[in-house]
Amino acid sequence: SGSAASAQQALLTAITEVDSALVQERELAEQLAASREQLRAAEAAWASALLRFAAGDVVYLQVVSSAQSLYGARLSELAAHRALLGARITLHQALGSTTLEGTP
Repeated sequence: SGSAASAQQALLTAITEVDSALVQERELAEQLAASREQLRAAEAAWASALLRFAAGDVVYLQVVSSAQSLYGARLSELAAHRALLGARITLHQALGSTTLEGTP
């Protein structure tokens, strides 16, 4: 009947939406992990530049350049985290949740 076909189509649509949201969440979690690794590398490079400057091995411009890279890495990590949170909201909505209470 028409209502059974309609219900079946609604179920297939819901499953597709949840699957898509899960894939997106997983991909964005991987991007966040990569962004965090880049942030750690930028922090190490900045710390190294500071030490090398203090020892007189490099000019201050290298410290400033390292700081710019560090800030860029921080911005990228924040953007990746924001995107992941958005994907989790989309996943909750696809699962039919109307509230995110208790979500860390």
